[in-house]
Amino acid sequence: MTTCVKTFVALLALVLAASCGGTLPWEKPGRWENPGVTEEQWSKDRSTCRRLAKTAAERKYVREHIYLGRGDFGTADTFESRMARYDAGKRGNRLFGNCMTRRGYSKVGDKDGK
Repeated sequence: MTTCVKTFVALLALVLAASCGGTLPWEKPGRWENPGVTEEQWSKDRSTCRRLAKTAAERKYVREHIYLGRGDFGTADTFESRMARYDAGKRGNRLFGNCMTRRGYSKVGDKDGK
């Protein structure tokens, strides 16, 4: 397989994991709440923020590590490539949190007791 195909497969796996609706390994436990919205609206906001965050994180990952050649993606399982994917996941989680906060949600039930 070519480098681009391997990278595409890795990104596809990340997208599928994120779209399953479960908590990803880099997500902190807790729930986003906004007392003024219905469960249906919460679900829509969560899906929208997850999609926007995932898209932005993947775009940066692809730009930095494929187009700019910062990663050795000749083999899909190098330490550098795994760390780049992990960083992309953390970036996506941060972007997701920022999106939910902008929509008026706050995180409850995490380790800090917030």
